[in-house]
Amino acid sequence: MNFQPLNDWIRDFTHPLVIAGPCAAENRKQLLTTAIQIAKIPGINYFRAGVWKPRTRPGNFQGAGPEAFAWLQEVREKTGLKIAVEVGTKEQAEVAVEHKVDAVWLGARTTVNPFYVEEIASALRGQSELVVMVKNPMHADLDAWIGSIERIYAVGISKMAAIHRGCYSFRPQKYRNNPNWSMAFALKQKFPSLPIIVDPSHIAGKSEYVAELAQYALDLNFDGLMIESHYRPELALSDKAQQLYPNTLQTLLAGLKRRDSLAEDKKVMCELTALREEIDRFDQDILDAMSSRMEVVKKIAYLKSHSNLSLYQSDRWKEIIHDRLAYGTSCGLSGDFVNNLFQTIHAESIGIQKNQLENLQ
Repeated sequence: MNFQPLNDWIRDFTHPLVIAGPCAAENRKQLLTTAIQIAKIPGINYFRAGVWKPRTRPGNFQGAGPEAFAWLQEVREKTGLKIAVEVGTKEQAEVAVEHKVDAVWLGARTTVNPFYVEEIASALRGQSELVVMVKNPMHADLDAWIGSIERIYAVGISKMAAIHRGCYSFRPQKYRNNPNWSMAFALKQKFPSLPIIVDPSHIAGKSEYVAELAQYALDLNFDGLMIESHYRPELALSDKAQQLYPNTLQTLLAGLKRRDSLAEDKKVMCELTALREEIDRFDQDILDAMSSRMEVVKKIAYLKSHSNLSLYQSDRWKEIIHDRLAYGTSCGLSGDFVNNLFQTIHAESIGIQKNQLENLQ
């Protein structure tokens, strides 16, 4: 799949791409006031606003609807900003195309449903100049994200980007959504030419965390940012806690540190290469150790089979997790990392034992 690079979409493009605007289109005054303030900020490429807002509970504000397109056209005329809106159904996509928006995005609640995505794709067929962005599903479903991108690309749209907005977490945590950077890395590996834009507003859930997430996104060499901004966040009808004042947004963007993706200094490159080679050797040692470990697992499976023992031994698993967490954290590793690592190892071990038992029967 050959996606068009960002500098094909945007004249005189400089990294990163920045999309900013309120969570929802509420009224003409709110949109115009916010847009005029945002337009004064250097580096803003698109003005975003939710014309339709899918809400968890009935009765919550769901956007102004089609009436907002007249306000958005006025925003474009007065500020020169390109316009981006969310679409969640075929009918919404058709209305957005009719009003000649510059970009649309499919939200996290839409990308979980292949039927919705298929219908939206059919409505966008032939719109080769339209930019289409696809948010990751609310839950960590990489295949659903990939499938949504493939469905849009299949109707002839190559000006595309993915938007990483984090994933729902059942556990209490600092941010509203789990950043789950590994899923975005996996998508980049699948589609190297696909721009990935990070939505720090939805990951954060609170305005005070947006800046640190935006900087981290650039540190990880992602291609852009989508940040919610409202001229009076305290009056916003949706997601008020995560929206920034335009002047706060300006300060945030001005303070971001852009990093080079490649080292031009030969000395730095030599040192980096040597350190990477050291990591490669450690990784080989880890894989050799894992291979040896799994050979022992096969022997355990043999003993369990002949002793009529169950595959899963809860007391042993509790002992492993307790000991490995204690040792891992004493070595300076995070508890979450150690826990996730051994959960993965344990799942693989159980799978190997299951296969061994089936072969021995």
